[in-house]
Amino acid sequence: MRELKFRAWVARYKKYMPIISITWDTSNRPMLIKLEDTFGDSFVLNSEDVLLEQYTGLKDKNGKEIYEGDIVRIDSMDELRTGYVDLLDDQYLIVCGADEDGYKIVAEFYYYSKPEENCKVIGNIHENKELLEVEE
Repeated sequence: MRELKFRAWVARYKKYMPIISITWDTSNRPMLIKLEDTFGDSFVLNSEDVLLEQYTGLKDKNGKEIYEGDIVRIDSMDELRTGYVDLLDDQYLIVCGADEDGYKIVAEFYYYSKPEENCKVIGNIHENKELLEVEE
């Protein structure tokens, strides 16, 4: 079974913050997230103020854990693809763009081979959005 881990993006502070604990409601939705600031003090935010990104259970070729929202580069089968990790239909996929109708163009991790061999985390969608821009 995959380890359940999360990281917390706090848009108000424009950064990821360490999670101390998460309080869940009876429907298994996050309610309150207790975080730690840069001084080691803790504080609590409502779930609406925090974007929780879940660990996929996969690691890249450098051993870095891959989370939702990570921007990854896959070099496999003579093809270099860059996209962000998203959970779609209960499966973690790499979103590599959109077609003219706005539908997401996705790639499966294992279609390109093993992520631990050919995938590299190069950033995230909050701090490195420019890595997703396509040159025309």
